Amino acid sequence: MTDINQLQEHLTTLKLNEISTILEQQIRSKSHDSISFLERFFGLVEAQVIANENKRIVREQKNAGLRWSGAMMADINYKIQKSLNKDEIEGLSKLLWIEDKLNLFIVGSTGSGKTYLACALANLAILSGYKIMYTKYSDLLLKLKAAEKDEKLESFIKRCMRMQLIVIDELKPIKLADTERRLLFDFVEVMDHGVSLIVISQYSIDCWHEALLGAEEADSIIDRFINNAHTLEVNEKDSLRKAYQAKPRLQ
Repeated sequence: MTDINQLQEHLTTLKLNEISTILEQQIRSKSHDSISFLERFFGLVEAQVIANENKRIVREQKNAGLRWSGAMMADINYKIQKSLNKDEIEGLSKLLWIEDKLNLFIVGSTGSGKTYLACALANLAILSGYKIMYTKYSDLLLKLKAAEKDEKLESFIKRCMRMQLIVIDELKPIKLADTERRLLFDFVEVMDHGVSLIVISQYSIDCWHEALLGAEEADSIIDRFINNAHTLEVNEKDSLRKAYQAKPRLQ
């Protein structure tokens, strides 16, 4: 006769904790007596698959470090975000642009919900199995400089290349030193056609050259962005912060 306790120990060793829990429930309940072995076994395996997927989602959301980890596409309100085209957003929600390694620019005024929308798309990507990273533009520059200083730049770039989508928030005019400009250029060049980017900015594409201080590398950086990107303009007359009082704050 099968030793249930030993079976439970084996399941724990194999880290099949959900199967162990459901199996215990089946043993205690007579409602499963009339169910075939295959049906019961399928129920056990399915429960473990669901548990593993939930753990993956939680882990990837934590690793992504999204500014608004609870942002969801279902919370996008087109009645108050009138500048959004529903068909356009639904098209982006299919995530084919990530599959094709294209970029997305979200440009608009303060309080228009740019970052929330980006995080909602990123969360949707996580649910779909993609690996995501979120960073502010200023933090990205700091990370690149620190990695080079510590002789870990190659390792940092490899980590970025393991992502399918990187969200770069708050692109704005910051005076770049020659080292920063070079590092940014190298980063964009490596990511080009390999990793999709969502770039969020209050500044239109016309102003981005100025944001990069008109450097020689600016043309190359912007060229790699624009020629491989879809631009989404989000402009609202009024800030959406008040409209989303019950939701996470919007940039």
